Amino acid sequence: MAATLALLTGAMAAAAGLVRLGFLADLLSRPVLVGYLTRVALIMIAGQLGAAIGVPVTGEDFLPQVASFARHLGEATSATSLITVAALAFLFLMHAQWPYAPGPLLAAFPLATLAALVIYAATLLIDVTALRRLVIFRRGELVIAGMHDPARWFVLNVEANVEVDFTALEALDLVRDELARDGTIAALARVKQDLLVRLKAFGPAKEIGPDLLFPTLPSAVDAYRHWAAAHPPPASQNLDGNEPEATSGADG
Repeated sequence: MAATLALLTGAMAAAAGLVRLGFLADLLSRPVLVGYLTRVALIMIAGQLGAAIGVPVTGEDFLPQVASFARHLGEATSATSLITVAALAFLFLMHAQWPYAPGPLLAAFPLATLAALVIYAATLLIDVTALRRLVIFRRGELVIAGMHDPARWFVLNVEANVEVDFTALEALDLVRDELARDGTIAALARVKQDLLVRLKAFGPAKEIGPDLLFPTLPSAVDAYRHWAAAHPPPASQNLDGNEPEATSGADG
């Protein structure tokens, strides 16, 4: 069954490549695609843990399989484990030194080596660089979320954004709603005419307000300072006597 499924999947992937359906992946955002492939890779690895060290692993899902593997780790077969480690070392060495060489075809095929081949293939699905960037990005979000007092204004520099699609505009609307719940005013700076047309058509221009759509970043800063002068912060947000500046978002 597994072999048949693998052959059918390979045939479908080859057929999709022949008719050039790869553009469909562009409809998925990068974080979604990276996360999906990483999850698939982890599921593949978990399914081969038992065969890799010669222990029984039960469970249908990732976490139960990992828990079962951990419980039986002390029962690992030395010979099977050594074969798996040697096969993985060989495959990763081939990939690093000779990336175009058919490393998997040069390996023998005992059960442990087959498990190593699946684990090796699964690791190639994981985009470590993209995951690291996502972690850094999310860490920054957590730092901002952990601030005791929210920013009074959030000004997003959209100079680089001319062509935007439905997903981007919907995301902008969600960000504005989240900021509004925290009492933060959302504004856009360096809004070009092409982008303004799309903002008006979709709705964010009306929701944000025409007085919060600025042609330049200095004009947005000046507007914030005039607004801040008329709306002094609560005492808890201004203990040092200095007026806090607006938070500025980078180019999206």
